[in-house]
Amino acid sequence: MSESLIRLGWTPERETEFDHYREDGLRPARVAVEHRSAYVLYGERGEFRAELAGRLRHEETWPAVGDWVGVREPETIAAVLPRRTVFSRKEPWLAAKEQVTDSILDKCKPIAGTPEECIAAIEEYKDAGCTHVMLELWGDRRHEQIRLFGEQVLPHVR
Repeated sequence: MSESLIRLGWTPERETEFDHYREDGLRPARVAVEHRSAYVLYGERGEFRAELAGRLRHEETWPAVGDWVGVREPETIAAVLPRRTVFSRKEPWLAAKEQVTDSILDKCKPIAGTPEECIAAIEEYKDAGCTHVMLELWGDRRHEQIRLFGEQVLPHVR
């Protein structure tokens, strides 16, 4: 198993589950950001962008942030692995449908602000049982942001 995938939450069970996808030439990745049908994924080779395969779009299979997916060249999401935890909600006149609900999204919030505010937010996540945090930087001063995070935040939350 890849160390970079393990850091993203990949488990031996997921590795076994992925065997038949790998036989089809797919590689695993985790959804970090979703922009309609364009995605930012993290995988063994780091961060990359991918599009949703037309078949999945036709089947209305839409990966959500945090989902594990199978990716084929050229950077196309060809499979969405089954979710381990999911909410199902019945819509009037329709069958129950698995979906990411607002109640899940309300629990996720960006970590931003001063180093002290970031430390407090990360501690809140740790207290809730979170074991991983993904870092995404914006703006022109990314190198300064990563240095500040590494020097003033990480030492307090390890």
